[in-house]
Amino acid sequence: MTDRGSNKIAWIEAGFQMLSEGGIDSVRVDRISKKIGLTRGSFYWHFKSRAEFLDAMLELWHKKGTSDIIALVEQEKDNPNNRLSALLNLTAKGADARYGGKFAEMAIRIWGKSNPKVAAAVKQIDAERIQFVHKLLNEMQVESALASFLAEIIYNAYIGMVSRDLSEEEVTRIGKIAGTYIEDQIAQAKK
Repeated sequence: MTDRGSNKIAWIEAGFQMLSEGGIDSVRVDRISKKIGLTRGSFYWHFKSRAEFLDAMLELWHKKGTSDIIALVEQEKDNPNNRLSALLNLTAKGADARYGGKFAEMAIRIWGKSNPKVAAAVKQIDAERIQFVHKLLNEMQVESALASFLAEIIYNAYIGMVSRDLSEEEVTRIGKIAGTYIEDQIAQAKK
């Protein structure tokens, strides 16, 4: 007997892969069915409609790309500098290939340009992520106005990196440069 839960995950993973490769119009039940070797009946066992499926994809994007990362970073209890460093390292790694890889984030943002519900989700997640970076900077004793400024810079640098087709080596190099810049800004502000 097949594990129905794993089939549901297989559908969602394939949905992200199709989204990353060809945009939202390529996320079709018949195309995904062929890709993963499951029937349309399997799809409708897990999802009432394509709209419900797309909602499940958005929910998983929020969980994997925001909630899970925040939870991992929050595990570092002792040192706020280590939390910021952990956040930068986790986000520099990029998305899991099972969930569309490095182009998933940008594909969702492009999808949001033509779908108000997705645009609202992107806006809410952006705000949540920026707020978390701001919180980390506040915990590092960075003055609130500077923390707001740096949180925007850090987040926009992340969005810029995911929108480019950079190698893992380039992302690591840029991440180190950005980390050094942020540390310098914080040190100068505390003088």
